[in-house]
Amino acid sequence: SAADTGAGVSTITLTTAFSAATDYRVLATPESGVNVRILTAAPTNSTVFVLRSFNDAGAASDVAGYYTFACFGDQ
Repeated sequence: SAADTGAGVSTITLTTAFSAATDYRVLATPESGVNVRILTAAPTNSTVFVLRSFNDAGAASDVAGYYTFACFGDQ
């Protein structure tokens, strides 16, 4: 599930947990035509990561469209 938890911040909760609390990586990209240019992702535990989005000026910005992400690690 995904929750908007602040300006430019989304908290993503995965259905299936990874084997280690933060020992996985997230690759995220905005879809073309949206206002966001930079996405960062940081795992907080084995099922949750925080996705932060920024516009061209470097300010926090909510995604006005879609983004895609993939997670890599041991399950």
